[in-house]
Amino acid sequence: MRVESSLMTLVKQLSQPKFQTALLAGFLKTQEHLGKHNFWAVVPSRPCFTSFIHTKAVLRPQMKRKLSPDSARMMTTIQLDPLEKQLKGLLLDVAANVDTAEAKKPDEKVILRWAGGWVRDKLLGKPSHDIDVAINCMTGEVFGEKLRKFCDVPENKEKHSLRPEDIGNLHKIEKNPEKSKNLETATVKLFGLDVDFVNLRTETYTEDSRNPQVEFGTAEEDALRRDATVNALFYNIHTSEVEDFVGGIPDMEAGIIRTPMDPFQTFMDDPLRVLRLVRFASRLSFTIASSTMESMGNARVLEALRAKISRERVGVEVEKMLKGEHPRDAVRLIDQLGLYHTVFTDTTKPEAPQPSLEGWTVVYETLHRLASEPESTPGSVYNVLVTSDEERYYAWVLACIVPFAEFPSPSGGNPKKQLPLATLAAREGIKAPNRLADIITAAVRHLNEISDLKAKVCNGDPSINERDRFGMAIRGWEARGTHWRLQVLFAMLYEMLMAAKAADGKDPTSAIHEIQSSWKEFLSHLETLDLMEAPSLKPLVDGRTLLQALGVKKPGKWMSPALDVCIAWQLRHPEETDPGGAIEEVQKRKEELVLPETFTLADLSNEIVDPKQRNTRACLVAVLVCLMSKAKTQREPDDSVSIERLCDYAARVISPCLIDEAGRETADEQSLEYEQVAQRSRTIALLGLKVLQISSENYSVSLSEDALLTVTSFTNPTDPWTTQETRDLAQGLIAEQLAHHQDLSTLHENILKGYLRPLFSKSRPKAVTASGRKAEFPEEDDPHRGLTDETKEVKPWKYADHRAITVFEWVVSTATPDLISKQWPLFIPVLLTLLDDGETRVRSRGLIVLDAFLQKFPDNILRDTGLASVFEDAVFPTLHFLPTITPEEESVQLLGQAYTALLTLARKLDARPAAGKVASSTPRAKLLDKMIREGVFSAYFHSKEHVRIVKVLLVHTTNILEEMGIHSVKHLKDLIPMYSEIMTNPFAALAPSTLSATITCLQATIKNGWPRLSTPAFQSELIKMLVVCYLTINDDKDRLGAEQFVTIEAELIQTASMLTIATKSRGSPEDKDQDLSERIAPLIEKEPLLAKLFT
Repeated sequence: MRVESSLMTLVKQLSQPKFQTALLAGFLKTQEHLGKHNFWAVVPSRPCFTSFIHTKAVLRPQMKRKLSPDSARMMTTIQLDPLEKQLKGLLLDVAANVDTAEAKKPDEKVILRWAGGWVRDKLLGKPSHDIDVAINCMTGEVFGEKLRKFCDVPENKEKHSLRPEDIGNLHKIEKNPEKSKNLETATVKLFGLDVDFVNLRTETYTEDSRNPQVEFGTAEEDALRRDATVNALFYNIHTSEVEDFVGGIPDMEAGIIRTPMDPFQTFMDDPLRVLRLVRFASRLSFTIASSTMESMGNARVLEALRAKISRERVGVEVEKMLKGEHPRDAVRLIDQLGLYHTVFTDTTKPEAPQPSLEGWTVVYETLHRLASEPESTPGSVYNVLVTSDEERYYAWVLACIVPFAEFPSPSGGNPKKQLPLATLAAREGIKAPNRLADIITAAVRHLNEISDLKAKVCNGDPSINERDRFGMAIRGWEARGTHWRLQVLFAMLYEMLMAAKAADGKDPTSAIHEIQSSWKEFLSHLETLDLMEAPSLKPLVDGRTLLQALGVKKPGKWMSPALDVCIAWQLRHPEETDPGGAIEEVQKRKEELVLPETFTLADLSNEIVDPKQRNTRACLVAVLVCLMSKAKTQREPDDSVSIERLCDYAARVISPCLIDEAGRETADEQSLEYEQVAQRSRTIALLGLKVLQISSENYSVSLSEDALLTVTSFTNPTDPWTTQETRDLAQGLIAEQLAHHQDLSTLHENILKGYLRPLFSKSRPKAVTASGRKAEFPEEDDPHRGLTDETKEVKPWKYADHRAITVFEWVVSTATPDLISKQWPLFIPVLLTLLDDGETRVRSRGLIVLDAFLQKFPDNILRDTGLASVFEDAVFPTLHFLPTITPEEESVQLLGQAYTALLTLARKLDARPAAGKVASSTPRAKLLDKMIREGVFSAYFHSKEHVRIVKVLLVHTTNILEEMGIHSVKHLKDLIPMYSEIMTNPFAALAPSTLSATITCLQATIKNGWPRLSTPAFQSELIKMLVVCYLTINDDKDRLGAEQFVTIEAELIQTASMLTIATKSRGSPEDKDQDLSERIAPLIEKEPLLAKLFT
């Protein structure tokens, strides 16, 4: 007891966090005397550990390769949020189910632990939505399959309140050592959380590889194989305690990053851990233990990092560091640990020179200081030059690579094709993508020009007011989207680096501030000249105008410099809107520009369709200008072939598909970005469509089927690649083709059979057969369903050919009911595929097309084929796409479209009851009831705090009630309380549109359900709703505004009038319960304002 008492006194006295690790070590030596003593109860915790409830500390031994029998553990508990609790309950039941089904012995039972980053982040009070589940006795894929089967049982779904959107598809992630995936895992979305399943494991490494031999292991062995102690914690969901086998909790308390085992061996096993620890230390603002840091900078470890780790993995870690909250801290560690020449290096040329890092500290510390300035700081250089998160990342890469700027580009060959060493170091060292490499190349190549112009401004050179000189220079820097502002930042950082070197060990602060002031002066001058947006200046003269004005027959190499002459003139005359002066300038320099004479269509097509052509926009401009100069074209017998080639080229390059700049198909994964494809197509679509239009009008060309598909893909202005102008052009072109070359019904059939059916064949839902009919015996789901669904191979219509959905919309909108009645099986698989997709933009389009399709679909076919239930099952899950799992904006969009489609479907169902059946048993009535009960009421209960969701629900409830008529009375007991909750809310006036929708819905309820509203309970509630709501809007009249107040007041007065009429139409005048006047009179006497409401 004396030992225990002395220790507790010492701990209380030395309660600062920096002493706690040392105290723990002293305490552990006396463990045998302390027994049940709760050590952490007397150690004051840091604020970030507020989630701890209780802890027990036991011996932490020296970490060795082999675990000692009395291996240490430290346990604590964590507070779970509701979704995590729901997930925990589900996983525990699955584990118990497996134990029971397989009759496991007590020591063989399934034990599940949440591992790694989630535990760390929860203890640090940071949100985390990614959970790794470690399993003791089976692989993640096997457990994932057992989970899926468990969730398919109706009783289990009901117990855990599993909705369709609560559990996603199970995906298998293959073993990929190059991406640090040393074991197969299974991943699934559960309750909005990303959950990965993997078995506990131990790893054995060889000297020449970072890819280990993996075997099943214990929790202790799994903890030891991890990169840092703070990442080696487990949360045992069976005991609700955190398990710490390696001292991660004390390290977190002390803010220390260290390895679970010997650091040198840890890094030799997997050198990538060096960079991972740098990333975690900077992200968490932790300190790396001195012994760990020593090993991280060890020459053998650095050599292993060069030899064993792919540069792609190095690049991924560096990108995460520089995109994190503390990039300066990461860069500083790279500098301090001597990692720079290991990370930023051209691995293909070991003999390439390495830059000196003298003065580099000034560069990254200055960038950090500038980036830390508030956005409101007047004249902030950083805020002017770095305007987005993407540019913030690029800025830090430029700061890292700036030491290479002192080296000249490699000699030999074409200077324009020789990349600077800075670019090679980034491209080969961290596998910088092409866009970033282009920025670095431009920054190095323009370094001297940018610095010279800055010097002229600061020195007051007479040329500094030559707006065209500065403007054309900026446009040149920005070529190919290379961020001219970041190039200026690079030049500034390079000048600071040179100043720091010149300081020769002295404090360069004064010189750095002078340099910063000079660049601020330069940028201020550019703003004075109004040139900050020079790259986006809209030209007064385009190629077409120039050709017509000059009377030139053929564009060529002269066109680009001629247009530059026009832009320079425009910069000199910013107030001019007439292009005449610019054209005159070109005419003066006609001989200098060497303008061409004549051309043939064959020459034009051969030059334009040449695969070497990369400037698509310039090519389309040239084609357009030439085709418009029909009188100056040399005609030849094979002109029809040439014009068809040009049309196919124009259609191909503007098509929203996966193609490169020259119109060739590509498999580049980067091209899978929908927004990138859309942006590329949008920028040149107008030119391409005009080429097709002029070809159709002037040369009477019949467009190929693929070209016509591309034109059709521009018929919906909601597509990001379509504008109103391109839509009008596309529709006119289609009309022209249909009038002279195409038959509409034949075109529809060719699109449905030859284009859409193959595109959608691999992603067809199981609810229909391959022929588009209802599947009477639907196929069983593949046990690996969803593993490869979201790929270009399975869904080419989504990830490769983005024309498909718009083309299908066009077919549905232009198809006649007769065509649909004959070819309906071709429509169904496409419709259901769109409705089944998990992405909002796709599902939304599917709902819109379904509504249009149903309006044309014959009622008898809908009834006889059983497709009504198929459509109902496909649409109904969308009614549960609610916040917070679905963003509110997307939920509002989807709900409105889903209810509209279901209402259209209901109107087509049989409303006549079968013999001996009541009217409420008809298919139409059942669907309308389901929309109210399982749609509106369920959604309102889960999302009532989202006023926009509530408004959508009420708007469509009004439509449903109007469709139900008198049969809506069955829902009064649920509708009236819902209206009351909204209308009596004291803050109802804050959402006037939702309030107005509620009143309109109440009117529809009174109109259709008036026979049942005469009961005293309903009358009292309705009067209360109207009175409270009326008084509330009068109190908030100023907040509402005059117009909105008058509108809502009129709606309330009309509703009160409808209620009065409805109650008088039931019963006799003597029935006092039916007469509202006596109920209302006392209210008006107390509040005369109500007299207007019940006029």
